Amino acid sequence: MKVWHIVPKNDILIPVDGGRSVTVASIAADLAGHAWHVRTESPYAIGDMDLLRDRVSRKLGLDGTVSVEHRVTSVFHGGDMSLAVPDNDPLRQVADISTDDMEGYGIPHEDCYDSIYDVDDELYADEDYKKACQSAFQPGTGSTRTGTKTGGDSRVWMGRAFGGDAVAINDVLGEEQNDVILKGKVVKVEFRELKSKRILLTFQMADSTNGISAKKFLDVSNQGGGGKFRRKNTLTPEEYDNLVKKLKPGVYVRVHGNIQYDNYQNDYVLMAYDMMEADGGTVEREDHNPTPRVELHLHTVMSDMDALITVKQLIKTIKKWGHPAVAVTDHGVVQSFPLLQEISTDKTNNVKVIYGMEGYLFDDKIDQSYHIIILAKNQIGIRNLYKLVSISHLKYIYRGRPRIPPGGPVRIPRRPHPGLGLRSRRAGPLDGPEEAAL
Repeated sequence: MKVWHIVPKNDILIPVDGGRSVTVASIAADLAGHAWHVRTESPYAIGDMDLLRDRVSRKLGLDGTVSVEHRVTSVFHGGDMSLAVPDNDPLRQVADISTDDMEGYGIPHEDCYDSIYDVDDELYADEDYKKACQSAFQPGTGSTRTGTKTGGDSRVWMGRAFGGDAVAINDVLGEEQNDVILKGKVVKVEFRELKSKRILLTFQMADSTNGISAKKFLDVSNQGGGGKFRRKNTLTPEEYDNLVKKLKPGVYVRVHGNIQYDNYQNDYVLMAYDMMEADGGTVEREDHNPTPRVELHLHTVMSDMDALITVKQLIKTIKKWGHPAVAVTDHGVVQSFPLLQEISTDKTNNVKVIYGMEGYLFDDKIDQSYHIIILAKNQIGIRNLYKLVSISHLKYIYRGRPRIPPGGPVRIPRRPHPGLGLRSRRAGPLDGPEEAAL
């Protein structure tokens, strides 16, 4: 009789009464006799073993005879060492290793596990086992270890290929979950080498619902691809370079892993296991209206908390949509003008820029202002707009916003200075005959 002993790669949680769960430690399978022996672990004792056996059978989909052995594990403190481990236990040497370079993560080095567990020579002498190992390393079999591309699939950037539907990021925040698949746009990426020469990969991804931080510890070794005792999370230098090249802000990925609370970030993060390339989740907007549009009120990143588009992105978009001109009217500032002039005068762009500003006009009380759009008609108007902006910043700042008085170098609204055109942004002093006369 041949019995296969299986140790799950990831945690398999079996829910029990009281909102608690047990973890599947190992599975012994006698395929010929349709018998299964499952070992589970948890920090607490289980009273109803029949219920646990039923839950295990349903969770794992086991047919035949199923027996369950449950073990109560020791309570861990601080993520470093079990309080119940005796002094002469070989695991003690793992806890003695410094983890200062982990910056808050009490994760023992995986190198130590080779000296703790003995190799089963009888298992490696099994011809069936040898064949299974050989097929696992052959391209095209669809089965590889962590860190290699499954079946030569170029879509796999890290770990193994995986399937399943992605869930919204907003649906997984706030609680720990296992075997989660997320899909989104990468916003930020950082590869950082630690003192232990391990690589800490951290990245942020977002979908239409929310964003989340993710991380993974990586080892880069020349023996990462074909070693008999390949360590978890090990990449060859070629695989690592390929990951660094592809994983950039702006790309779309599918990531498989666990949602865990990170004490270092004080937030829930995605502990990534596998990563695959994903199709983009955005739709390119187009403008096919036969009458070209000219936008007369538009903000750039120079408008604090009110826009995300840069000057370069704006001119590129206006050119793509076929708009002949565009007015830029940031909140109380004109900092975008120099770059606008430089980009718009490029002969390849052929976009006319209307220089303007959205101001805050007040009558008698500076705390009661109205929005006003000021557009420069010519060079005289640009000079007067600069003068108006300078005076409002020097003399009429209120709650961080430059206010525009009704009198002064620019008579607003009844006698506007030459070269400036005015229009009302909201209901206010310019509504009525005065605006129509401008």
